[in-house]
Amino acid sequence: MNRGYVLVEVTIAYLILTVALIALLPVFVLAIKAGKSTEQLQTATYLSQELLEEVRLRKWDQNSSSTPQHINNPSAALGPDAGETDKTKFNDIDDFNGLSENPPKDPLNNPLTAFSAYTRTVTVNYVDSTMVVLSTPSTSNYKQVQVCTSTSLRAGICLTTLFTNR
Repeated sequence: MNRGYVLVEVTIAYLILTVALIALLPVFVLAIKAGKSTEQLQTATYLSQELLEEVRLRKWDQNSSSTPQHINNPSAALGPDAGETDKTKFNDIDDFNGLSENPPKDPLNNPLTAFSAYTRTVTVNYVDSTMVVLSTPSTSNYKQVQVCTSTSLRAGICLTTLFTNR
């Protein structure tokens, strides 16, 4: 007779455990989705940071010498100059203005096929010391560079930095 009670107790314990697991299943699904979203956000941030580092390696302006120094008359045009067909030929920061990569590319302009779902874009503007975009670039010693990385599944992550005329 005691065995019958144990069997009933075990059956009840299994039922309680099953109900608890079914109730917690949405929490597990939500955690998996949140983990995937966090991974995409982290990847987009890394890709944006990598491109900002590429920009950082260039001169401030087309008229800059190889040694950092202040430029009195920066070139007004933002974007690639004649003959600069890809980023391996960019020699100054503003050449990146309008760059769009899908998939993103490494510094040697090779596609990063593992990240083909991501798109990177770059915007360069002359700004004043309060970060207001200027229409007359010759009055500014600052360039604002914004790199945005996005996927079709999530809004983009944008990193912005300021470069000074040195």
